[in-house]
Amino acid sequence: MNGKTKSGFEYSCDDRIFSDWRFTMAVSKTQSGTDLERLAGAEQMIELLLGRNEYDRLLAHIASKNDGFVPAETVMAEVTEILNSNNESKN
Repeated sequence: MNGKTKSGFEYSCDDRIFSDWRFTMAVSKTQSGTDLERLAGAEQMIELLLGRNEYDRLLAHIASKNDGFVPAETVMAEVTEILNSNNESKN
């Protein structure tokens, strides 16, 4: 799956990740446990979704638009947009 978010981040990820057990478990962690466990699950999910290099590129992209800062809500908005684009492509 390839795409571009509204902010201009171009991404590529393998569609098979959505059925990968590790990805499923990471998503599960984002929805249960302590705040720290949910945060760790979110980081793991994003890294599995995009791969380490693309994950780092995403953070650099966000930082370039926010005076060097990477707001958590912006990261999650970008990832949500990527995940939603996968859902839309299936319909």
